[in-house]
Amino acid sequence: MPIPTAQGLYDPSFEHDACGVAFVASIVGERSHAIVGRGLEALVNLGHRGACGCDPETGDGAGVLLQVPDAFLRGVAGVDLPPPGAYGVGMIFQPNDPDQRAHCEDIIARACVDEGVRLLAWRDVPAEPSAVGRVAREGMPAIRQFFVAAVALEGDTLERRLYVLRKVIERRVAEVDLPEGHLFYICSLSSRTLVYKGMLMAHQIERFYPELRDTSMKTFFEWFPDGIAGRYEATPKTFWMHTGAGSAPMEVMFRAMDDVGDIANVLLGFDDVSDASDPSHRPRHVVG
Repeated sequence: MPIPTAQGLYDPSFEHDACGVAFVASIVGERSHAIVGRGLEALVNLGHRGACGCDPETGDGAGVLLQVPDAFLRGVAGVDLPPPGAYGVGMIFQPNDPDQRAHCEDIIARACVDEGVRLLAWRDVPAEPSAVGRVAREGMPAIRQFFVAAVALEGDTLERRLYVLRKVIERRVAEVDLPEGHLFYICSLSSRTLVYKGMLMAHQIERFYPELRDTSMKTFFEWFPDGIAGRYEATPKTFWMHTGAGSAPMEVMFRAMDDVGDIANVLLGFDDVSDASDPSHRPRHVVG
């Protein structure tokens, strides 16, 4: 149905998505585990903005984006990592089949060589399948992290290189057309931020990813959406990638934070409050 044109008190700009989004940060830039905890608490408080399907314990997607937790990662990487900001970490969904997973990891290793990036290490991300619903478990991928670095690259230069690397990896994996290729997805690949997400309900994420409770997991900001207007037209095996609006991956929420209008809605709200506080304010929607 087409959106009507502006008339009377109605304006088409009123039509917008209204998924839940929140942001927690230290205004002095101090890393702490408390920020992680408060972010998870706020995410649970946004749970009413999420949705579930025929399985009431399977959500349409929830996750968190936080600053790369350097101290925590140094304790679990299994290798000596470069200084903060000089290495990147990728959060990745992969096929469950060991041979197909090895094929994907070989593609990643070759892509790193081609893009002038050194692959440092892999690690399995601990996850608790019993924390999610039956449908989510049926389509759950293998979840891993990998670490990369490049000589003399850091900051924006390294971020650009990691962006190109991610695009190269995604294209090459898609080209080989693996039977479980639909499970492959790079949630994040950055020297600055790390994403923990999945086909989860808001209250499930902390139990599903137990390392989020580790006190060495510290950040000074955390951003999180819940209820990404999920649609249940995909099969369970593709849900982990497509936990987003229509068929859009939820990770888009983390890469373009104004997606589906969440940040735009918040800014419009701030604008309205600011206007209402202005003594010279004249209501915009009063006729005459």
